[in-house]
Amino acid sequence: MTIDNPFSNVFQNESPLSSASDKDLSMLKEMQRETIKQLHAPLKLEAKNQIVTDGQPKFEEAASETKSAVILIKDQLDSSIKGKWSKAIQKSVKEQADKYDDI
Repeated sequence: MTIDNPFSNVFQNESPLSSASDKDLSMLKEMQRETIKQLHAPLKLEAKNQIVTDGQPKFEEAASETKSAVILIKDQLDSSIKGKWSKAIQKSVKEQADKYDDI
């Protein structure tokens, strides 16, 4: 007569659980995937979209202020720099300042 030791295969590669539990495990994983797709992902996407929506006016205001500052600096440089460098600076700053309109 032998007594079965429930811990006999703890250090073996085989799981003490049989292949029936493998099916249960795969079903559980599939349920978790569906929960993520149906519940968690839409909530996270909505939160991200809300951040973008709330932040857009702040981004636009910051871009407008930055553009004004760049133009002010250009005007100050323009009065102190003359010649071909002045025209190059004006052109470059105008191009860069116009990029703030895209924001």
